[in-house]
Amino acid sequence: MGFSLGASLIYAMIEVMDEGIGRINERLKEHGIADNTIVIFTSDNGPAFGAWNGFSQRRFNFGWNGQKGNTYEGGIRVPLIIRWAGGLDAGLRSDELAHYTDWFPTLLAMVGLDVPTDLQLDGVNALPVLRGERGKINPLRFWQWNRYSPLSACNAAARDGDWKLLRPQIREAMEVSPVDTALDHAIKYFPEYFDGVLEAPEPERTLPPPPPALLFNLADDPGEQVDLAAQYPVKVASMEAALERWFIDVTGL
Repeated sequence: MGFSLGASLIYAMIEVMDEGIGRINERLKEHGIADNTIVIFTSDNGPAFGAWNGFSQRRFNFGWNGQKGNTYEGGIRVPLIIRWAGGLDAGLRSDELAHYTDWFPTLLAMVGLDVPTDLQLDGVNALPVLRGERGKINPLRFWQWNRYSPLSACNAAARDGDWKLLRPQIREAMEVSPVDTALDHAIKYFPEYFDGVLEAPEPERTLPPPPPALLFNLADDPGEQVDLAAQYPVKVASMEAALERWFIDVTGL
């Protein structure tokens, strides 16, 4: 069986990552600090599909719905592997939800520091779950992303236990103007020609009304195939209100 060039590039990237992580671990051992060093492997989003420069980006995503860029599970659920021989038992597996906002208080707890009292945090200390001492974190958690000014009704999600509210993408809010696409490419690949921070004006655009929210129960429907919004309107309303409060809190919009 042969592989496409796109698949070969993906395997080459994984091979390089494996080698690089191995070199880090070996260096930690050489300095005698491997057992007391916290090593975390994770990702910022699920895999991208489609094509890039003519190469297929299709890859394994464990059957989750969605991909990089959207707030279905396939876009926001990512692996997490922690090695900390001096603080965590090996072989422990947990399917509990941990959010990126949890890592600041969790890492502080790992190294024995208190959270500054003047900070209002969205995350919680997940160390007891990592140690198998407590089975549930279960706070409300939120996601949202689109191009240009953020929109709470576009590409957003909220989790409350097994319940997940999802606001689908508004296609026009996910697009970048050709001018900004070219500018982004130039800054990435020819940074020597740019000095300081560039702020391009947001293009004028007309957005259609947002599609209605979807509601899933991930315990019964991890693939997010059955929309329960019509059956549970009160749950939808309460989670939408919580999502809006969070959005206003973090954006001021």
